[in-house]
Amino acid sequence: MFDPVRDPRFPGRVNDIAVECGNSLHQPLLDAYTAGGDVPDISRVRRDTTQPSCGFSLFYEQLFALVRQVNTKLPAERKIRVLACDPPIAAEAPQGLDVVRAGALEARRRQRGGLAAGAASTPARRTSWRITTGGWVRGRR
Repeated sequence: MFDPVRDPRFPGRVNDIAVECGNSLHQPLLDAYTAGGDVPDISRVRRDTTQPSCGFSLFYEQLFALVRQVNTKLPAERKIRVLACDPPIAAEAPQGLDVVRAGALEARRRQRGGLAAGAASTPARRTSWRITTGGWVRGRR
């Protein structure tokens, strides 16, 4: 997953990266961090989720840091945004998380235009979404 983000062509093709290991309640914190702001602890974005494996996996924290690094070299209009697609913990029990995540990506795509990429996985399955100007397509990896 990290190699495509490092590719210099990536920011010109993808506006957003949607992650399931990100509590949407902490989206402002994640936005500030990936934009280069002074954020002392980003780990609660991935820890405070409905996804049990996110609490101990460092993958997303490394992804957030990589996006931050890539964004330092980009003008504001080309910066990559990481979308925290897990419902806020304070909300009622999550239902239909695939729909919530895809909806967040689609709303962002409509706002900015262009393409968005998303990846989600659980121990039982791996799923990816490809967002196009015509909507979203779900596929298996």
